[in-house]
Amino acid sequence: MHTFRKTFLVQEAIPERSTYQYQVTVTLPNGTLVDPGQVTSILATLRDVPSSTILNSRNAQEVKGENGGTLTTGLFVLQFAEADTLIVGSGSVEQRLLTLDVRLVGGGRVTREIRFYVANFADIAA
Repeated sequence: MHTFRKTFLVQEAIPERSTYQYQVTVTLPNGTLVDPGQVTSILATLRDVPSSTILNSRNAQEVKGENGGTLTTGLFVLQFAEADTLIVGSGSVEQRLLTLDVRLVGGGRVTREIRFYVANFADIAA
């Protein structure tokens, strides 16, 4: 299994309850683009880092062609729902960890770990 890691800066935080779209190039360990026919499953787990709270039931949730996930040759897109970017604590910024477990025909695996931030915007008084 090969694991690739990406960490976004706190300055790149996405707004709470946004429907952010995450895109990533998916390659085999030898660098070739993954063909959708080579992938049996893509499991997504999304958690708040400090509390380990699972968000939007994304605990090894299938996202290959469902639940907001789309795979084309070499490109995976995950369309976040508002429930993916909810604030679970009281901080102004919360760190999240998205793990994508790409399972390949023949038993191979490629894992991506993406750390990003969600910005908590205080309600504005009228």
